[in-house]
Amino acid sequence: MELKDQHIQLGKKELTNAIFLLQDIQNRSSGELVSERDKFFINIISTGLIQWNGCDVYENIDNGLYENYFKKPTHPVKPRLPRQHTSADAEIYAEELVVYETQLDDYRGDIINYRTHEDGLFKQFKKDSIQYCGLRDHPKAEQAFNKAWNDRHSDGYCSVVQELEELADLML
Repeated sequence: MELKDQHIQLGKKELTNAIFLLQDIQNRSSGELVSERDKFFINIISTGLIQWNGCDVYENIDNGLYENYFKKPTHPVKPRLPRQHTSADAEIYAEELVVYETQLDDYRGDIINYRTHEDGLFKQFKKDSIQYCGLRDHPKAEQAFNKAWNDRHSDGYCSVVQELEELADLML
């Protein structure tokens, strides 16, 4: 199925099902196969082609729309050569180092994908928050969001939206 300029629209029930499916995919062991349906779903989630209908930004926060359900990749541990080592230890170390380099390359690709997905979720939150507060076409919407984010992001997404609402009241 080609999804160039189309969007999949989900209501509240479908959103809940989508979140459970995403959690199910994440919780599977790495050895399990992922179906074509799951791959398709992961692809459309990560590329931002899903539009969530029927929910305001607070409902989206409550439903976990802006949460990254993928596990953050862990950095591989570099092997160490003991101080008092033999030639056999050095050979084992060399083999472990080759494996480490492969794992490090995989990690770098995985972390880029993870951060790209996380960035997409943040951009969606930003867009939804600005629209929810009525600042969609306001010339200072970006600045207002950045101020709200900087002041309140440590308190959670709801606090950011509340701060943005207060700023919007002053601006409109």
